[in-house]
Amino acid sequence: MSHWLPPSDPNSADFTPCPGCSRHIPKFASLSHIKRRCTSESCFTKVLLPDTVAYPTKKNTKVFATGRPVKLATSFAYASSLARTHFDRLSKLILPSSDIDDIEVSAYMLPSSTCTLYTDGSFLASCSGSLPSMSSAWLALDEDDLILGSCSEVVPATYPSAFRSEIYALLSALKALPPHSSVVINTDCASLISFWHQFIDKPFIPKLLRQPNHLLWLSVRHYFYTKQLSVTFQKVSAHNGNMLNNQVDSLAKDAHFLPQPTFTPIALLKAPCIILYDSLPVEDNIRQFFKSIYEARNLLSFSSLSRFSLLAPVNTFDWEGISFWLSRSK
Repeated sequence: MSHWLPPSDPNSADFTPCPGCSRHIPKFASLSHIKRRCTSESCFTKVLLPDTVAYPTKKNTKVFATGRPVKLATSFAYASSLARTHFDRLSKLILPSSDIDDIEVSAYMLPSSTCTLYTDGSFLASCSGSLPSMSSAWLALDEDDLILGSCSEVVPATYPSAFRSEIYALLSALKALPPHSSVVINTDCASLISFWHQFIDKPFIPKLLRQPNHLLWLSVRHYFYTKQLSVTFQKVSAHNGNMLNNQVDSLAKDAHFLPQPTFTPIALLKAPCIILYDSLPVEDNIRQFFKSIYEARNLLSFSSLSRFSLLAPVNTFDWEGISFWLSRSK
């Protein structure tokens, strides 16, 4: 069997079939072992993984039903297939009106007459001891090009970059749109349009999780599909006399002087699975991220050897250069 839930009575040896599986055989629930007879990965999108008793991944795997949770190893490819099932289902989802009403409401909700958006982000690199800063802004217009509303804000400077601030601006604008909106988004960032095609227009593939800022893009995907939006992008030239684009650019730059945000970066994310390291979401290629941490810890242990402190103070060595050449020698 693919998926069984633990019994409510800890002393009971009977398992409960997962409600997401359609081909369970009831008579196997009370046997001393459960033999897998089918594969139904779609059930994992309906039941939380922590509630799983067993999910064997090899053919004819036997799981002993002792009334206690059973933990079995699974592969990264298997977990990726579950994510693919989730996002493929989300892209085809049509929510009833009652579910749309339950969607998280932005601090500012635009009227239904909104048909055009201008978005922009701004990034200030660290200099003279100051920390890097990111901000975002958007303008909303109706069909007569009358400004209906605007927003500018400072965003958490986690993984600071100019492109990340552009994604924040897009995410903030989508959150403010009412359900079933149809809008044209004007942006001077060509990469934003390119990544939209990868993450939103095309079916989800696990390879996207290797892209930087993938959690932000999954959040954009969440609001796009749950609100059933219709979005068309239009590339505009930066600093080329477009008054509205210049205005949203000024809003984004002026936002750097606003108070720093008090919420955590994870508060802005809407993704089914968020991996944290030191309380911060991992937005880079996960394997490369943990590989860099492993190498940094090894370098720290290497630099702490007494042989170096006997030669000279530890801070006199070029550890960045040493790390580079050590990595090249592998």
